[in-house]
Formats: sequence, C-alpha cells, structure tokens
Amino acid sequence: MPAEGCKVYVGGLDDRITERDLEYEFSKFGPLNNVWVARRPPGFAFIEYGDPRDAEDAVRDLDGHRGWRVEISRSRGSRGGGGGGGGRDDRSRGRIPAHNTGFRVQISGVPPDSDWRDLKDFLRTGGEITYANVNSDGTGVAEFTSWREMDNAIRKLDDTKFNGSFITIKEDSYDKPSRGRSPPRRRDDYDDRGRDRYDDDRRDRDRYDDRDRDRDYDDKRDRYDDDRRRDDDRRRDDDRRRDDDRRRDDEDRRRDDEDRRRDDEDRRRDDDDRRDDDDRRDRDDDRERERDEPPRAEEEGEPRGDDREGQ
Repeated sequence: MPAEGCKVYVGGLDDRITERDLEYEFSKFGPLNNVWVARRPPGFAFIEYGDPRDAEDAVRDLDGHRGWRVEISRSRGSRGGGGGGGGRDDRSRGRIPAHNTGFRVQISGVPPDSDWRDLKDFLRTGGEITYANVNSDGTGVAEFTSWREMDNAIRKLDDTKFNGSFITIKEDSYDKPSRGRSPPRRRDDYDDRGRDRYDDDRRDRDRYDDRDRDRDYDDKRDRYDDDRRRDDDRRRDDDRRRDDDRRRDDEDRRRDDEDRRRDDEDRRRDDDDRRDDDDRRDRDDDRERERDEPPRAEEEGEPRGDDREGQ
C-alpha cells in the first residue's frame, strides 16, 4: 500500500515564525498537506507532504538553514517514514496519486542508473515540479504545478540528454482536472484552532497561484523579447557604424590614390620640362660653338677657288 503522506519536524524556530513563512520555504519541494506551528510552547513545527520524497528533499536542503533542525518525523502520527515513495507508478494500479496536480508528463529513455531525485532535479530546470518517479523499465512520470510550467519543461527538455541518454517527454493523456485547480488536501489529526483559517487562506492563494505564475512567465518573456530587440538594435547600429567606417576608409584610400596619381603626373611633367630645358641648352651650346669656330678651309691653308683654277 503506498504511503499517503510524510511529516517533517522543524525545530529551533524563532518565536515570531508564522505558518506562511514556513509554507514559503517548504512548498518549494512539493505540495503541502498541512503546516502546524507550536505556540505553547513555541519553537517547533510539523510540515506534512503528500509525497515522502518531497519531504526528503526538504530535509536534505533545509536542515541547518537559519539554524533550523529539519528531519523526518518518527512520531506516532507520521506516515510514510522517510522512504522514497517506492519505485512503482501509482497510475499502473488504476488510480491517480493523491498528490496529483493534473499536469503530468510521461518520460521514456531514462538511464537505468538514475533515480527519482536525479530526474526531479533535471526537470526543475524546465519548470516548477511537484512530483517525479522512475520505473525499472526506463520510463518515468512527473507532475508540474501548472500547465504552463509543464509546457515549458516539454519545450525545453524534450529530446535532450539526461545522464548521458536522450529522453522523450510527452504530456500524459489521462483525464486531467481543469487548469488552475488546486490538488486535493486532507486534514490531519494534529490541527489546532487556526487550521480552518489557514486552509481558507491556502485555498485562496492556490486559486491565484497559476495566474501569478502565468503573469510572471509573460513578464519574463516580455523582458526577454525587449532584451532581444535591444540586442538586435545594437547589432544593427554596430553594423551601420562598421559600414560607415569602411566607406570612409575606402574614400580615404581613393583620395590617397588620386593624390598619388597627381603627384606622378606632376613628376612626369617636371621630367619633361627638364628634358626640354636640357635639349634647348644643348642646341644653344651647339650654335655658340659653331659661331666661335673659324672656317675650316682658311685654317688649313687650302687654296681658294681662283688659285685652283690658275693652277
């Protein structure tokens, strides 16, 4: 017969601690059946979980937190001891477990050396989980606090590696209660006079838990979209600045090339002018030499034309 609940003893409490304070700390590990805080004398409390494995998670993480002593209760009223809740799936016996939230997934491909704690820690990265179990045939089951948490976990973790193997996560197809419905609660034999008021407050909070989580998810998604748009705008601005810088560099290079071409043309013109000047000087020198040289015939004493005829 499966365990129906498990009490956790919490000692070393401050006198001012309230049920709401303890509920905030302990509900992170799974749905609570009840929270009872001692007043006469004060200093201790009992927390009851629907699943003993959630209780073990709470003991493992919160023992020593804020000076508290947190342990599985072994008192006469405690059920479920500290066991892990067994390795069997309650649905295989034809009923949905008492901790059911209605947002359940079936997992296949679970490595044989994995236990429910490993699976629960892994699924927490995708959504707020209340229950996890591993079967000997490599399958598992898990439940989430809301449809959005379950859908987010499926989108994020389906067909990803868990302990070295790819797992498949699919929404379970059994008839589920309507979204947002709180899991059933049972009363315990150690309720005090404020129990009814606490249950009413808890029901009111449960009614809006899913809506608050949905709003938080929408807010996070909007912030993520805004951040992504800002990043895109920054990338576009950076691209435009880089393009502008490249264009300016290209223009500078073109201007430099034009300046070099003009300089080359100026040098060529200067060279041409120098060559022309040299040619003019050479011609002038030749003319001056011709003027300065005497006639070649008179210098050599050659006879004139009349003398040659007389001879």
